[in-house]
Amino acid sequence: MITIIVDAIIIKDKKILLVQRSEKEDECGKWSFPGGVANRGELKKDALLRELREELKIEAKNIRFFQEYSMKSNGNTIKAFYYLCDFSEKSLKLNNELSNYGWFPIDERILDFNFAFNQKLVAQDLLNSQFLY
Repeated sequence: MITIIVDAIIIKDKKILLVQRSEKEDECGKWSFPGGVANRGELKKDALLRELREELKIEAKNIRFFQEYSMKSNGNTIKAFYYLCDFSEKSLKLNNELSNYGWFPIDERILDFNFAFNQKLVAQDLLNSQFLY
């Protein structure tokens, strides 16, 4: 079985948005990029739009593919797709899957965060990418 994950990399004013997972979620208390699991048959960008509406009450725009990551977990294949995107809402409203969020400078200190899943690798790749320049 293959599980498709879609996550957003949102950068504003040279800061990156990270969300903290709530106590009811796997990897609770850890930081992550907002997003989640695509429904069966759902297009990846549609899943990303839905997840951002559900988790943060925002409408993503200017969606650009960043990177794909694959891993195995309990015999299943997980494919995670990361997209850079923007939004225009003035504020975020967290659902119960998240306990906190923050805008953090995009520099080496971001690697000190306690990231959920494999997302420290994503942060490292982002720091090394041309998307920041």
